[in-house]
Amino acid sequence: MDNVATNSPDFPPPLANRPHIKICGLTRVEDALLALELGASFLGVIMTAKSSRFVDEARAANLLRQLREDSSTPPRVIGVFTDEHPEHIAHLLQTLNLFAVQIHAPLINHSKHLAPSRIIPAVNIRTAEDAGRLAQQDHVHEAVLADAFSPGARGGTGKVFDHSLVQGLYSRRRVFLAGGISPDNIDDILASHPGAYPYAIDLSSGVEESPGIKSHDKLRNFFQKFNAAVAR
Repeated sequence: MDNVATNSPDFPPPLANRPHIKICGLTRVEDALLALELGASFLGVIMTAKSSRFVDEARAANLLRQLREDSSTPPRVIGVFTDEHPEHIAHLLQTLNLFAVQIHAPLINHSKHLAPSRIIPAVNIRTAEDAGRLAQQDHVHEAVLADAFSPGARGGTGKVFDHSLVQGLYSRRRVFLAGGISPDNIDDILASHPGAYPYAIDLSSGVEESPGIKSHDKLRNFFQKFNAAVAR
């Protein structure tokens, strides 16, 4: 792992009465800045070419440069990958100074190139067995991500899964909860968590006009409903 950042990312502590928010699939700096202004703790850029929200290295570098120049606080930007070569992921982690990388693929040779603490493993959840695989992710990973299962798909599916399958993990791990979350269902999702909240709520398509283009009205609507829900 020569020349690859190996220090653990500085995750903010869990919030007492609400999850953190990650807005993913960003392609425009104005959308990212608004997400931060409204209260997002994390931002996500998708760097797998198969995605309709794909951002290549040059575009990501420009986006992050503008974001860091215009943001009052250093943004925590997470790169999202599927089956890209671990050496390529490590290169982007270092070159772009990403906060962490989120990987929707088996972690086979990644430890040769990436410090496990910089990886957020993603698991698609359909059954209790899937939830068990999420729970068994090694604690060298600072956080894990639970997403919905969709046949033949990796990465964001835009679907909601049964969150009760992973709720028992919230008090033990930093769990990013993803899959079909939007302004229309955030109230019901938070109401269905009678114990600990997940560490973070992760959403993308639920606040979009089209893939990669965030709706500023939907972003504001989401945070308004989210804040009202946790206040209750």
